[in-house]
Amino acid sequence: MHNLLKEDGFLVTYCAKGVVKRTMKEVGFEIVVLDGPPGKRQMTRANKFISQK
Repeated sequence: MHNLLKEDGFLVTYCAKGVVKRTMKEVGFEIVVLDGPPGKRQMTRANKFISQK
């Protein structure tokens, strides 16, 4: 997904598992933990910035 995503793009998921966040970080995403909607505690946003190639 990182390779297919446009520069400055982002991916959002309800998955908050540590292994998922660590893997996303390893491939080059910056991870941001957000408050989730009603019924969910957290959401994860993975940002891809121009400086990460």
